[in-house]
Amino acid sequence: MIELKSKLADYIQALKASGACGPVVDWHDAVLKEHPEYTVEDLGHLFTNKEDFDDGWAFWVFELMGKEMAEDFRLYTIGLIKSPKWCVELLQTCDYFSEKEHALLKAKYTGKLPTVEKEIWDGKVVLQTAKAVGVKG
Repeated sequence: MIELKSKLADYIQALKASGACGPVVDWHDAVLKEHPEYTVEDLGHLFTNKEDFDDGWAFWVFELMGKEMAEDFRLYTIGLIKSPKWCVELLQTCDYFSEKEHALLKAKYTGKLPTVEKEIWDGKVVLQTAKAVGVKG
């Protein structure tokens, strides 16, 4: 499991194992070369301090390696998401979120996407079910 305090090198290995594309791996390798002491959390700060940060990155990282991410890393990443749209997308796609993660994502879109919320209520948009604490997968 990759945690916030995991070494950046371990995160990069997980990215490679998950099939990240060459340019992504190259960029991460360059950061590692410049900052070999970095943790995953340090990398997160690097991302979020950029003016052009796109929280679609969160969707990408969850899609690519969400099951390999520890809950602290997932909660941190969810905290970075600004767009309620991405929260709904994640809840539709990812089947491994804990009840806490599920609730946090739901709180980020509730009251902001009335049409989507109605479609969820009506069953037109289906969200994955939250996993009980301690359940893997």
